[in-house]
This record gives sequence, structure tokens and C-alpha cells, in this order.
Amino acid sequence: MIRFLYLLPISIVSILGISQGEERVVSYNREVRPILSENCFTCHGFDKDKREADLRLDTEKGAKESAIVAGNAKASELFKRIVSRDPDEVMPPADSIYKLTPSQVETLQLWIDQGAKYEEHWAYKNLKLPAVPDFGETGAIDSFLQRTWKEYGVSPVVKADPRVLIRRLSFDLRGLPPTPEEVTAFENDHSPTEYARLVKRWTESVEHAEHQGLLWLDLVRWADSSGMVSDEPIATGHYRKYVIKAFRDNIPFDRFTREQLAGDLLPKPTWDALVASGYNRLVKTNSEAGVIEKEALHALKGEHVRSLGTVWLGATTGCAECHDHKYDPISARDYYALGAFFDDLIEVGVYQPGDRRAPIHYLHNEPVNMEKDRELSAIVESLRQELYGIDADAKEIVDWEKEFINQSNATKKKKGTVDWPWVPAALPAAKVIKGDFTITPDGRVTTAGTGELHRHSAGEFLSPDPAAGKAKGYYVEATLDPADTPELIAVQLINGAYGRVGWHQEYHSTFYWGPKDHALLKKVYPWLDPKNLVYLGDLPEAGKRVRLDIPANKIPKMPYATAGMAWLHVGGKVTWGNSGYHTDPHHTFLNGSHTSLIRYWWDLPLNRDDRNKFPTLVGSSIRMAKKDRRPIHEKVIRVAFAESKRPDSAVNLNDLLRRLALLRRHSETALVSKTGPRKTPRLLKR
Repeated sequence: MIRFLYLLPISIVSILGISQGEERVVSYNREVRPILSENCFTCHGFDKDKREADLRLDTEKGAKESAIVAGNAKASELFKRIVSRDPDEVMPPADSIYKLTPSQVETLQLWIDQGAKYEEHWAYKNLKLPAVPDFGETGAIDSFLQRTWKEYGVSPVVKADPRVLIRRLSFDLRGLPPTPEEVTAFENDHSPTEYARLVKRWTESVEHAEHQGLLWLDLVRWADSSGMVSDEPIATGHYRKYVIKAFRDNIPFDRFTREQLAGDLLPKPTWDALVASGYNRLVKTNSEAGVIEKEALHALKGEHVRSLGTVWLGATTGCAECHDHKYDPISARDYYALGAFFDDLIEVGVYQPGDRRAPIHYLHNEPVNMEKDRELSAIVESLRQELYGIDADAKEIVDWEKEFINQSNATKKKKGTVDWPWVPAALPAAKVIKGDFTITPDGRVTTAGTGELHRHSAGEFLSPDPAAGKAKGYYVEATLDPADTPELIAVQLINGAYGRVGWHQEYHSTFYWGPKDHALLKKVYPWLDPKNLVYLGDLPEAGKRVRLDIPANKIPKMPYATAGMAWLHVGGKVTWGNSGYHTDPHHTFLNGSHTSLIRYWWDLPLNRDDRNKFPTLVGSSIRMAKKDRRPIHEKVIRVAFAESKRPDSAVNLNDLLRRLALLRRHSETALVSKTGPRKTPRLLKR
């Protein structure tokens, strides 16, 4: 069981300190290896480039070929050299910084005479329970300790008083001091079984699980931010909860291992197993400009191998990234073979600021919603495979590209503007500053009390549509409740620049309908700039769905592009419909032809630098000469072609994605592992 692992170092040290019989039995791992490692392995060890006399003392085979005669130290060349007084023969050499002490020479002689038995490093040996020495009715660990104490002629200190004892126990088991009440109760209870009861109670507590889990989280390099300069928050909180729960439930260590390394690959994985697979996502990631994607992915592989070696093998593996390990039996081939186990992971070398960092798992408070999420996700994946797995010959795609270009050219000649719904009526998530917020099939319903200006926004997001910054005016659809009519309604355009810690520049233009001199508009809010208030008319008629326009000539000039929208009102109830902007017909053609492609593109962990150019990406990819196209351009074209051939499937997919987004609007996220497409081996020319 997991918690017993933390007792292993104590028992191993005790076992290794045992001597049997009158003659001391020399342990290679405990006594001989440190001597050879410090004084001999530099010239006669793992490093073949520095090895001298073609002699290896780090392996039994190499040592016994010529240097050691097992059972006879005086006949062994190794022993002759270390006791020689000839400066040309003695080892270590006379001019070396290394010198053997008489005690070390005696240890080596005794070890050779006893057969010069090599041992595997303790990290690679199979664990097996030793025979417990008989020292009365003490526990197993105490028996080993008492035997070693007896060997060295030492005695344990006197028994601690209750106050000291309970403090030691509390810090060991919980990492916390005991409360005054616990100390008093322990001092007043003289029952011989009270200590054991206290141990049992505390080892079953959540504080004990948190204390033990902290050690594990340190080992696996857990953090709730991405590291590097950007150091953005990442969804690793549920992995931490998983670790604490695992220690609390005392699950078997083999299961604990499988769920973390490959929880997503288990047949019908549980939610815990999926969250546990987030272990593979505990790596430093980058979102800085100038980082090379492939170089960053190579660094991620190194993190996986190093962590696996440290946590599960008890050995360092990083040295073998460049050369065979100098001390541990790990070659460069072993290093990259270990790394190959992680090649199936979907990983991204370079993220954009604010990226959601898929793949992620959504966790719901209600089990029924968890099952709905699983069912809808499976249907979406199946429909995607059906839609985008369309088989078409090259000529058919070329003909479609020509047709696309002809239609695109035709729209460029059209005059005027058209409406483009930037924020749809059924927005799946929003941030409410004050008031209530619900979603219906007709739109977003907000309810607000009187005497305060209430605001909700479509999240603060990086401009998902660059054309919004070049809009020729904006519009919003709204329905005022006749039974609960607001005093004032308003729409905000959010302009800003997004940095590594969020918005470092943010500006708001507020357009309102209602009383021109409403007192609340003069009140100071962090998201309301009185200098950028624009009055656009009276409150619209209640009970009717109305369209409210924001003309381009009424929009104040801002130093940054428009990146979002927000909706405000004082009192009453409002149902907000589509919100968007006026744009040219050509932009509408490019976007309207590929509604689900936008979402599909955001799911691709590739070429994130291009995603802000997406409104024209399809057109530019098609117009690009074939010799200049990258794989991602071909991917975009194939996806757009598939949607044009199966528009009904594309509509169904969008509907399912909308339902899934609505279901997930109150869920929490966790980074998880997921297998990606099989990678093609690359053979480089000599």
C-alpha cells in the first residue's frame, strides 16, 4: 500500500546494517561501491572515453576478468595495486588526489576474500521481506533497530513525555502541530492503547493524506501554473485532489502508477483515472514569441523521461540525453526508448496566451451531467470522423477550390454591409458582475435589482475575430420584459491588450438607451469610463424583440482593437439575442461557409500563431500555390471541402457542440492525457 512505501527506507537501512556471526559480512552496496565510486570509477567505470587499461570495476564481469580473484585478495591484482609501495604501480596513482584509508583497504580485502560479490543497486532489486529478528514483543522495525543498536553497543534515549511525543507524532503524520485540546487529552489518558488509537485516527485523517500527498506532488513537479516567463494558470487542481484521495483511500501502488502513466488508455477509464493521467501534463510549457515548436516538444519529452526516472526508477536519467550515463546503467538508447513511450501524447510545444490547453476533461457536480458529457462527446467524435473522414480524389477537391474562388470573387464586388453575429444568442458561458444570469433557447436572460448598474460579459477573451476591429458598426438584439421593464440598458465594446497575467490595458465604450442623465452612469465602476459614454436614444418598447444599432461614427477611437462585448442594465429583466457587427459581404462568405471549421481549427494543437488570421485562412489557403502549402493548409482545405459536401452533418455537429458547451458552462476542467495520431518515423539521410 502507498503509505507503507514511506517506511521502506527505514527498514532497508536497518536491514543493511545487520552483521551475522563473528566476522563482519561486507555489503557491496553499502560499503564497497562508495569506495570504488569515489576512488576508481573515474578511470575504470562507465565512461568509455576516460576508461584506462580497458578495465571496468563497475561491473562484476569486467572486474573479475583480470583484476579480482574471488575469495583470494592477495592473489588479486586489484589488492596488490592498492597496497603496493611502488609509485609506478600503486593505485590510485601516487600523484592522484584520491587516497585510500587503511579502513577502506581492509574493507576491500575482506570483501574480496568473501567472494567479491557484486550487488544490484538497491533501486533495481526486487523487494522481499526479511526474517524479523526476535527481540521480544516489539514491532518488526523496532526489532531491526534493536539488533543494530546491540551490534554497535548503543541504547535508545529515554521515552519522551506525552507532550513531546504527541508533537512528534503530529508533525510526522500530519505535518501540523497538535491542538491544545489534543495535547491535554493525550496527557490525561494513561491507557496503554491510546497512542495506537491516536496513530490510527490520524493516519485515516485527510490531514495525513495531504501531508503524504505533498511529498508525492513535490516528486512529480506539480504546479498550478505553466512555468517559464508567462507562468499562466493551468487546470491541475483536480490532479492534486486525486493524489490526496488516493492516499486517503490507500489504493494499491500498482493501480496508482497505472492511472497516472496511462489512465486514459485503460479500458473504460473512470473519472479518477482520467484525472490521474494529468500527471503527463505536469510539464513546463511556453507561450513566448520566438520559441521553436519542435525544440519545445523535444524538451517536453526530456521532462517525461526525467520525471519517470526520478519518481519510479529512483535514478537520474537526464545525463543519458547526450551520452551514456556515467554512473547508472542507463544508455542514451535507453533514454530515447523511454521517451518513445510518451510519443503518442497530444502535446503542444508553444501555446498562445490564454489558451485552454486541450486535451482537457470536464468535471460536473452532478453524476447525470457527467454521463451526458460522456455520451455527447462520443457522438461528437463519431460525427467528426464521419464528416471529416470523407474520401475524395484530388480532381474533385481541385474543382471545388475553383468554385470557391469564383464565389469569393463574386462577393468582393457586392456593395453595402451585412450583419455578422459575433456573440450568438445562446452563449454558453458568461461572467456576471451583479444580478442573475440564465440561458434559454431564445437567448441570454439577465435579471437585475434596482438601484445598481448590473453587468455581464462574454468572458474576457483575446479577439477571436480580427474583423471585429474593422467593423462598420455594431448591433445587439434585445427583448425587455413588459412585466419587469428595466430603467436603462447598455452595451459595451471592450478594447484592450492581453498580457501574460491577463489584461494589462483595457478600455470600455458604453452605449446606452434610456434616461440621458441617469445618476448611476456617473458612479465610478472599474469597468465604466464616464468619458466614453454614448447616448443612443430612448428605452425601446417592452415585449418586442428589437434591434439596437451602434453606428460606426458614434464609436470613440481607441488605442487597441475591439476584443469583446458586455451587456448592462438597471433593474428589470432583459433577454439578449445575437450581438454582432456590420461587415462586408466577402468576410461573411468566408466565415459563413465554414462555421464548424472555426471550432475545429481551435481544437488543432498546431500552428497556433495563424489562428487569429482564420477569417481569411480558408481563402488564402485555396489561393496559395500548391508548392507553398504546408500540411495545415491542406488540412484546412480538406475540412472545408468536407463541410461543403455534407452541410447537414456540419449543422448537426455545430448543434451538438453547442449543446455540449451549454452542458459544460458550469463544469470544472482538468488537464488530461490523450493519444494523438500515430507519428511517422523520420529517417534522416546520412
